[in-house]
Amino acid sequence: MEFTQQGSMVYKGFKINQQGVQISPERDGQVSPFMLKDIKLLEVLGRGTSSVVKKGENTLTGEKMAVKILGTVYNPELRKALHSELKLLMPKLQETPSPYIVRVIDVFYPKEEDMIYIVLELCDAGSLNTAIKNSGKASEKVVSVVMRQIFLALAFLFDHGIQHRDIKPSNVLLTSHGAVKLSDFGSSKEDVNAETFCGTTRYMSPERLNGHEYTPKADVWSAGMVMLEMGFGDHPYHVCFGTDGSFVAMIEYATKYDTPQLDESYSDHARGFAGLCMAKKPEQRPTPGMLVRPENLGASHPFIAQHAQQGNQVVAEWIQQGVRKVGPLLSVAS
Repeated sequence: MEFTQQGSMVYKGFKINQQGVQISPERDGQVSPFMLKDIKLLEVLGRGTSSVVKKGENTLTGEKMAVKILGTVYNPELRKALHSELKLLMPKLQETPSPYIVRVIDVFYPKEEDMIYIVLELCDAGSLNTAIKNSGKASEKVVSVVMRQIFLALAFLFDHGIQHRDIKPSNVLLTSHGAVKLSDFGSSKEDVNAETFCGTTRYMSPERLNGHEYTPKADVWSAGMVMLEMGFGDHPYHVCFGTDGSFVAMIEYATKYDTPQLDESYSDHARGFAGLCMAKKPEQRPTPGMLVRPENLGASHPFIAQHAQQGNQVVAEWIQQGVRKVGPLLSVAS
């Protein structure tokens, strides 16, 4: 990391200052046509251990957005989180962005504050975690539409050599129209076979819990766990095995216990899809693109294909069930 005399921060090929981010010195102009001073910060949407997410408004256009504020740039963990978010601004990803991944609009670094402001697309219905808590168990159609979008996001990342590494309901964001988008790439890493240990243990695959080699197949397991949580209305380990959430218990549940199964209200196709995602051995799990075919949804796994024509409205209606119960509540991954 370097700092220029003009007050810019240069990091991993990105130049960031209060005017925004530039991909490289050769690329003129900024990523977006506005500056940090044009953003009015509103209410807090979520908090993390070292960041806060606020709702923001572009005072020039009225556009609503989410603004993730990271603390000091000298914190190594925050720098890694920043780099992970910045990767989504790389030209190869910007040319054909995925609608299933929360869009990074711009990044600002006002030197006098020693803070990083990451401006993100706003998902106005909060997280899947909140939706499950509020709306409870989801129907098979809802689960299929959500899984379709999660796996389209994972297939996009896989094709670009990126692993998410922290798939969980709080990192799956929703819009009021039922669109589903992956968020929070603070743990993401390019390439394969990474051996660092990160993420949330309840969603970790057996090989990760045992400290073995990390591959994109671990993201498939985690997505399968998210699917089961939608089907149970709660985390399946909690429902089936009890309240012990210790690390040792997670290893036992994932490696030695039979994987929880969806009940009989779900089809054989749904249970089969979950079973493939949660095969104990990573080599037995399909890649994201094998389960959901981006170029031809009808050729996807039958659980996805049979609902391929189903729109996002069923997800929006499921979200609204919870809103009617408890009132509107935003929860944004941070």
